[in-house]
Amino acid sequence: MKKVAVLTDASSAAFLFPLWYRYYGEQFGAAALNVVTYAGMKAQFEDFALANIWELGAAYDDGLRAAVMSDFVAVLLRTHDVVIRCDVDEILVPDLARHDGLKAFVEETTLPYVTARGIDVVERPDEMPLDIEQPIFGTQRRFGVLSSALNKTCLTSTPLRWAAGFHGASELPVFSSLYLLHLKFADIARQVAWFDKMRLHVAPGSEAEAYYSVGEQHLRGVAKAFAALPVGGAEDEEAFAARYMQTLWRDEALKTCQGAFFRQDFLISLERFAGVQPDGAVEARGPRNLALGKPALVSSVREGEAEQDPARHAAGGNNGLITGQDGFHTAHEQEPWWQVDLGAAREIGKVVVYNRMDLPERCTRLALYGSVDGQSWMMQAAKLDGKLFGGADGKPYVFAPVPFEARFLRLGMIGEGCLHLNEVEVYAP
Repeated sequence: MKKVAVLTDASSAAFLFPLWYRYYGEQFGAAALNVVTYAGMKAQFEDFALANIWELGAAYDDGLRAAVMSDFVAVLLRTHDVVIRCDVDEILVPDLARHDGLKAFVEETTLPYVTARGIDVVERPDEMPLDIEQPIFGTQRRFGVLSSALNKTCLTSTPLRWAAGFHGASELPVFSSLYLLHLKFADIARQVAWFDKMRLHVAPGSEAEAYYSVGEQHLRGVAKAFAALPVGGAEDEEAFAARYMQTLWRDEALKTCQGAFFRQDFLISLERFAGVQPDGAVEARGPRNLALGKPALVSSVREGEAEQDPARHAAGGNNGLITGQDGFHTAHEQEPWWQVDLGAAREIGKVVVYNRMDLPERCTRLALYGSVDGQSWMMQAAKLDGKLFGGADGKPYVFAPVPFEARFLRLGMIGEGCLHLNEVEVYAP
């Protein structure tokens, strides 16, 4: 078993520090936890069992902490096999379809270091303040945004140097099935209080002071902009990572590889991380909706719809929101359709179709098609009875054909009309 050290820096034992402490401490033990803090702040952490607590004789400074933490990582690697370095508002979670939690990922990876795929977790207007004692991802917070600035090399078995903010490292990024879930925008009220506190502990006139002085209006404006993004888009995470890699350049002064900062312009579902507990345990999950947040497309878009791009408009059909209203609306045409790209060929056992509740009579005859390449289609099942079906009332229509393999699924209206469904879910057998 690998000997693991976890390292962060903190200016307060409040806010999100208790979540960081519990999440990493329960998985690797309190004796694995190491904290760097700043002048006059060490006493705050007396109630937490830690391997080490180092107090720097200086105020918080982004460049200073990157240099010091780089040194500490090298020191810890003299007695440990792996060091995890992340901020207190960053939770590392692996692909749960491949690894049974972060501890399992650490044991199973053979890479000398790993760059996590960064996701800004987003607070939406209909979501309550965070309860850090309860599971967060896919439940309290359902959506996030891929962010290149959060593509951080945060797990290593070899000494590295980091740039300010840990947004660049001395080695090129190496991605695996590890994700960094960033909670800065997951609870804006909590973040506003955190920024107010941090302004008291940074040097006047410093870049840190400017960073923490943006104000509540700015933070809420960012959250509002995130919440307004559509759910789902055409670019998958591999394409996003490739786009980021193309921007890399080497800062010769810092001896680090840097990349451009940008985010996707659509939300992705966090359902894949559902079941992760605050202590890092992974709770057994129910059947996974394979279509949730995946790229979708419609045959046409009704004139007058706010979003006329067929891919963006189609995303309303698999965004996880069962409202009884239409998630997408095609134009009036012969055999209109909606389709989803699952990203890879999967075995399909069930497709659940949620109708628009105010006009259910417009959709009574449907066909389900499958394709492995998006070009050649085969009908797998059909609803020919003409009977009404519901959705948000708990009475959706369920296609349950003989299991088949497909990457692309298409629902097509049989006949002429407008296709406007609320939501489509896809499950393995």
